[in-house]
Amino acid sequence: MRMMSLVFPNNPVPLPYDQYMFGTDLLVAPIYLESATTRKVTLPALPGDTKWVHVWSGQQLTGLQTIDAASPLGQPPVYYRSDSSFSSTFQRLRSVTGSQRKLYYLPNTLLDLKPNTAAEVQRFSVEDGTQIWSKPGS
Repeated sequence: MRMMSLVFPNNPVPLPYDQYMFGTDLLVAPIYLESATTRKVTLPALPGDTKWVHVWSGQQLTGLQTIDAASPLGQPPVYYRSDSSFSSTFQRLRSVTGSQRKLYYLPNTLLDLKPNTAAEVQRFSVEDGTQIWSKPGS
């Protein structure tokens, strides 16, 4: 995880301090307010025809702009470079999550919603540093 200015030292506009890069391909703009449904995201300049691709929707965007990104619960603004060697992995992630599946992380609970199935709820607790996962009724 790196500050954006370390990965894009020559970007012509200042880069925000509250976005970061995982390696050189994945841009993450975390949500800090529980009530937030959008946030401003600055996309740095990229070489040539390379675009930023929204992980959840596949929308391609040019760099060197600031956008208002949707940030529904469970889908924070995350973008990858279109020339990334991991592009196919990110595309598979979108096909699994997208509108087909929603994961919600609540205090001590993971709620996994899949179409045409009952919701799966897993609860966990941390006792003495050990995570214990269980399904309701087990």
